Amino acid sequence: GSSLLYFPGMTPEWKRFNIASLVAHEVLHQWIGNLVSCDWWSEIWIHEGFADFFAEEAVAKLQPEFQSDVIFINSHFQRALKSDQTPNTHAVNHIFSMTKFAGLDDNESTDAFDDIAYSKGASLVRMLRNFLTEPVFKEGMRNFIKMHAYMSVNQTRLFESFNNATNLPATVAQIMDAWTFQPGFPLVRVNTKGDNSIELVQVI
Repeated sequence: GSSLLYFPGMTPEWKRFNIASLVAHEVLHQWIGNLVSCDWWSEIWIHEGFADFFAEEAVAKLQPEFQSDVIFINSHFQRALKSDQTPNTHAVNHIFSMTKFAGLDDNESTDAFDDIAYSKGASLVRMLRNFLTEPVFKEGMRNFIKMHAYMSVNQTRLFESFNNATNLPATVAQIMDAWTFQPGFPLVRVNTKGDNSIELVQVI
């Protein structure tokens, strides 16, 4: 209610940014979450991750003074890394039992709506956009919305929509499944070499 009201000259800038991000997030749910919905709670990251990603993109276009691309690193990427190294972390695409959402355990009924779904989900969407390139990503999103409007979908169908827009040597699912079905994140060591080159070694 009143937390979304902006008063020029009175509302601090950080709150103005939060208002813009929240409104953009909820508007995005008209497409991802309402027009196209997920089969089950285990894939709620599609709803929330895409909404958070596109919310930051919208704010960057409409209010560039906030530098939301920089804020994204702190508000989502760093938060995702912090949450994903805890003992209780879980995969983005996480199998939830039926009883968790049948009203039998109120403490577990909101497990799906955490930093992994929102912040890691948004970070993975950003990574997806970056390696596909923005034109391919946009075409894949258009395919996804057009083909699955008024339907319930899963992660497989989402990634298939991007496959139809690209010619990568591997499928999008082959690239992304390791990120969505496993908890944690890889640790990569960068070694400098004498010939002015670098060597990347994945430690975990």
